Amino acid sequence: EVDVKKQVEDLLIHKRKIANQLKDLQEKCTHDNQVLKSVPDTKNSSSFSVRWVCVDCHTHVRYPTQEEFKNWKDE
Repeated sequence: EVDVKKQVEDLLIHKRKIANQLKDLQEKCTHDNQVLKSVPDTKNSSSFSVRWVCVDCHTHVRYPTQEEFKNWKDE
C-alpha cells in the first residue's frame, strides 16, 4: 500500500527545494529583458495588476508609471 503521508511530505520537501532554487536564480538575474504584463495580485486571486515582469526569470520587477500604463493600455 502506498504511504500517502510519506509521499506528500517528500513532495513538499522537493517543492521547498525548488522554490529556494528559483528564488536564488531570480535574485541573481539582472532583469534586463522586461515586458508589461497583467498578472494576478496574489497567487489565487481573481484580480489583476499590470507590472513590469522579467522575461528571463518571471520576477515581478515593478509597477509601471502612469505614462507607461497608458501607453500599454492604448496598444
